[in-house]
Parts: sequence; structure tokens; C-alpha cells
Amino acid sequence: MTISLANFPVSRHYGKFVLSEVGQSSDYKFSSFYREKRQTANLFDLAYQHYGYPDLMHWSYRIRNCASRLTFAETSKGLRLRSANFCRVRFCPMCSFRRSKMYQAKSLSIWPHISKKFRYIFLTLTVRNPLLTQLRSYFKYVLTPGFKRFKDNLTYNLKSLRGYLRCFEVTMSKSDESFCHPHFHLLIAVDDAYFDRDNYLDYSGWQSIWRDALRLDYNPQVWVEAVLPDDSRSLLELTKYEFKPSDYVSNYKWVGEAAVQVSGLRSFSHSGIFSEYFRFLNTDPDLIFSESEYLDKLSNKKSDYPLINFTWDNQLNHYVSEVN
Repeated sequence: MTISLANFPVSRHYGKFVLSEVGQSSDYKFSSFYREKRQTANLFDLAYQHYGYPDLMHWSYRIRNCASRLTFAETSKGLRLRSANFCRVRFCPMCSFRRSKMYQAKSLSIWPHISKKFRYIFLTLTVRNPLLTQLRSYFKYVLTPGFKRFKDNLTYNLKSLRGYLRCFEVTMSKSDESFCHPHFHLLIAVDDAYFDRDNYLDYSGWQSIWRDALRLDYNPQVWVEAVLPDDSRSLLELTKYEFKPSDYVSNYKWVGEAAVQVSGLRSFSHSGIFSEYFRFLNTDPDLIFSESEYLDKLSNKKSDYPLINFTWDNQLNHYVSEVN
């Protein structure tokens, strides 16, 4: 079968067809993420030279070789990814972006089914910034038991609670790069009764519960807001991809130490209504197929669409088609 790329997102440079980055679909926008992942690999290389952590060298190698070859199907809806050698390293921009998009697509498909059942609150819980080198132990011995006490307090005292979806995130401290800013984002489901005067928790109420749960001698910052039934931005915030190397390009020491500190820590947890619908967040998603395409794959549905291969060209700094 003869394959023509005339109607698909490619452009011609130096006699070669290059995968375009222009258009609505993110299914073929890989070149910019390839450059970002190469940047991340370089940061990990520098961090390995500084710290000597073996994981950094291992991650750098895997990230550098991630998605060097892509295979697309030429479908009636445009190019659709069918295979790729993804590295699945947590901190790889390519894999992290794909993972986030899969999570968000699934989450947005669920939201219309649950958004009308309950009312929702978007809550952010923070603490004073700990030293980056102590983040792992801080998460294990302070944040984890503290959040359990926070959850138990809510379960006991907030009778309208119907579950939560929690995401853990850490960013660089804006004032001192030797510190970090760990925090939790939560989407909380409650009954209408929560907004009654006798049941409602204001800012100081949430702050007090979080402070007491962590047994702090200061008032931590919290942010709380009600979520409208047709507003899915809170879900997108919880499932956004966590590591953007462009944020840390000037600080390989921070990004290397942060990667080691958070390795293996759970990003998501859930309870109640969210445990019924969001268990998929516990596993690494398929980075190739959308949900409908994955179901077709499981049913062994055959595709007659021709396949097109793209490989990375270091000279052009783009993916180049093997079709001339």
C-alpha cells in the first residue's frame, strides 16, 4: 500500500518529511517534548556528577533514549500513535505529559457522572518549607501520619464528607533553593448539608484541623474554594504533569535531589466516592492508546490503516518520516 503524507501534519525540510508541532491534536506533538527530555537527561547527568546517586545516571540513560522511534497509523482522523519506546521514568517530560493527558481524559469522562451527585470543595494544604534533603523523611514521618489524623478528624466530625481525591506535589522554594515546597491538593465531595450554617467550615476551621493534625506550633497556609458542578479545572489541576524541567533548567542540583527524594512516593490517594471511579490513578496508564482505542486493542479489532515510522534526527532536531 502506497502511503502519502500530503494531508497529514508534516512539513518538508532538506528533502525530508518532519513531524509537525502545529495543530489541535497532541498525539503527534513530540518534538518539543523530545527536546525537553534531552534537557532533563542533561540535568540528571550534571546532578549525578555532583551527588553520585546511581539512580540519576540510570534515569538519565532511560530518558535520553525515550521515544527515539514513533509509529503512527494514518487514520481518517489524522495520525494516531500506535507504538513508541517510552521510558516510563516518572520525571521524563515526554512520559509525564502523556501520562497526565491519559489521566485527564479519563477524569473528564467521569466528571459529568459524579459532578451532580455531590457538592465539591477544592482544598490546598501547605506547610513551612523543609530542607530539600529532608523531604523524604518529612513526607514519611510528618506529612503521612499528619494527613491520616486530618482524614480521621474529617471522617469523625464532618458527617457530610463523601470522599476525597488527593494529589501530592512539591516545587522549589521561591526564597531559598535549598528548601522545597511540599503541599497537597484535594478535591473533596460533600453533601448539600455541608453548606448549612452549623456544618460549614470556614478558612480558620480548615486551617485549625490541618494544624492540629500535624501538631504544629504555627498556623499553616491553606486555600479552600467551592467547585461549581460544570467546572472541571480542579480535576485538571490534580492530574497535571508534575515535573517541568524548564522550571529548573538553571538548577541541576535541585532537580536531581528532588527526583531522588520523591522517587517511590505516591502521588495520588482517594477515598469514598472517588475510590469507586478513580482507582486508575493507582497504576501507570497506557501511554499509547486512548481508552476507546485500548478497548479495541483488547477485543483484537483489526486496523487496515497503514503504519508510518518517525525517528529522531539529531541534525534537524525533529522527528523525520521514513517515508520519502
